[in-house]
Amino acid sequence: MVKKDKGFKVIGLGLAILVGLICTLGIILFIINPDICYVMNYKIHNQKTMERESYVMPQTKKITKPILKEENFIDFMRFNLKFTLPFDKSNISVVKDIGDTFIANCGNDIIVMIRDDRSSNEMVTKGLIEDKPNLKKYQKLVGVKPLESDFEFTKFLLEKRSKKIDFYSTKKDIAINELASVYGEILFSKNTDIIYNSEIKGFESSSKDSIRKEFSLSIYDNRKNNYLIFVAGNNATQEEVDYILSSIQSLN
Repeated sequence: MVKKDKGFKVIGLGLAILVGLICTLGIILFIINPDICYVMNYKIHNQKTMERESYVMPQTKKITKPILKEENFIDFMRFNLKFTLPFDKSNISVVKDIGDTFIANCGNDIIVMIRDDRSSNEMVTKGLIEDKPNLKKYQKLVGVKPLESDFEFTKFLLEKRSKKIDFYSTKKDIAINELASVYGEILFSKNTDIIYNSEIKGFESSSKDSIRKEFSLSIYDNRKNNYLIFVAGNNATQEEVDYILSSIQSLN
């Protein structure tokens, strides 16, 4: 009986030490990150969504003019923009050129579409600013600059959203991720890079590694006017897309 009592005491002491260590660890984690309970609860209930919405951190790329053999390239002026299509003009046929949309078949199975999207300029940030009851919350969450334009807001979400939620994440990290999830379908795709030069800035997403190459771009001129560019085709290249972007000039 004495041995059994000693055994129970040892087990009880071990459990007490274990509970003490767990409590101490919990206190340490809470000191390091007061939001730990909220974060872990969020992670447990949103794990599948977080895995589905995994993404690659954006790269920031300065647009430079690639060296291409310039033969019979043709300039266009549409929507207050001047741009060059780096394809033999004898192969280019304009499929649609009316209203807010310009589409050209450039030969070699390549299509270029440019759309004037100025009608939706600052659509997202205007909506946030006009939401007066919650404006201070948005300013506290993202700051003042990201609310100045859709470009700045999108750039903020791309750069600040967290790749993963862990012990060091905060309620603010989760709130930014939630904001990115809400507006992501409108503003960017999973793999989006930030692009810029002296004339334009914006965002590019692509499927360069697939058989049919597709490049989707949302660009803004220096007056915050928004234009959408889509280049697609089995033989489309990044160099051709960069050439189009580097040729863009605002006519305002």
